[in-house]
Amino acid sequence: MLTMVINLGAYATEIVRAGIESFPHGQTEAGRALGLRPIHMFRLIILPPTLRAIYQPLAAQFTLVLLGSSITSAISANELTSAANLLQSINLRTFETYVVVTFMYLIMVFAFRGLLAIGYTLERDDRRRNRRRSESRDQTKSWSGMASPIRSHPALAVRRGSP
Repeated sequence: MLTMVINLGAYATEIVRAGIESFPHGQTEAGRALGLRPIHMFRLIILPPTLRAIYQPLAAQFTLVLLGSSITSAISANELTSAANLLQSINLRTFETYVVVTFMYLIMVFAFRGLLAIGYTLERDDRRRNRRRSESRDQTKSWSGMASPIRSHPALAVRRGSP
């Protein structure tokens, strides 16, 4: 089991590293030019597209480890499949025992993938909310205290003055 955890850690680290390195360096330079601190640059600029890039492979890797842990039962680690082996040897109901174990694995996989999807959706919604706030702030800054560009345009002023 320790070997599986170390293997998962290595794969997950590589997936995250590849996701961060796939990010265009021009955007980090733009964040530096805007004067963002490194922590804000990472949280607001680098992290959202990186999460989108690494969500699928990371979820697949966690699912593989969850399902691969049943193989360790053959080696003697106690987990769901080995408990099912023990139970079916006691009550001699092989089919019913393994159907229940199959559904338990399916529930665990779907619950895990659902939790990852919820985290991804919350991050995406937060990003959209922040984008809307910044757009509304930009609109109020650009038009507040200024004359309307349609009324003050020189071509329209000439037309208004001519009969």
